[in-house]
Amino acid sequence: MTSCASCSSDSTLALLQGRAAALGGALLAFETSGPQGSLALLAPGAARPLVQRFATRALSSEQLLPNLRQALTASQLHPRQLAALAVSCGPGSFTGIRVGMATAAGLQQGLGLRLQPVSSLAALARSCGAPQVLTVLQARQGRVFAALYRNDPEAARPLFSDRLIALAELWAALRPWQRRTAPIVCVGDAAAEAMAVAPPGIAQLCEQAPCACAVLAQAAIGLQPGVPAPAFLPNYLQYSAAEANVAAAQGSSSK
Repeated sequence: MTSCASCSSDSTLALLQGRAAALGGALLAFETSGPQGSLALLAPGAARPLVQRFATRALSSEQLLPNLRQALTASQLHPRQLAALAVSCGPGSFTGIRVGMATAAGLQQGLGLRLQPVSSLAALARSCGAPQVLTVLQARQGRVFAALYRNDPEAARPLFSDRLIALAELWAALRPWQRRTAPIVCVGDAAAEAMAVAPPGIAQLCEQAPCACAVLAQAAIGLQPGVPAPAFLPNYLQYSAAEANVAAAQGSSSK
């Protein structure tokens, strides 16, 4: 178990510790949208979160829950001491997102946790930490999941909201934010491809992987007593390959 750089700043830690105290329990986060998953657990009064990492290939709740039990044991916490759970809701791996959100829903039902969905693109921007971050993830057929965020001390704020877009059209869509004071920093598993087609001199590369600490840090602004949590729904942005095949078959049969 390790701590993560996304929660290493004093201001972020103070914000998270304040949220844990206000909610009366520990804060938990799942990041399962990429090839490597993680969970982060911040106990009340802890100096920083504990992070447990795991592979998301063929991920199931039966694999995710033992990692949670290990983190709880290391933090000397009982599950009933959890107050809130932040989860990356996509876009990204269909299987990983479904397992993470289904596991979270089961924990909420059993423990009464507050659930806070977090865009996986926003969390990735938060983990990078640059002032202006373009998050770019692989989709299919020459398309990417992309968003442009501005990082401030409390959260990553969307400038160009999460969407599915053709890679060839990305930089034209981002023209209003080019040539400003802060460079556009690209992060994600499609960042190198985005850099390859970027106009000269406007973008930089950030090699940062998704992390549950960033999910927790991004969720902090919404984890306030009395503030309603947003709808707990996945944000896939496109059909899975199987769903796309079914939709295509249904479309053909209706003609």
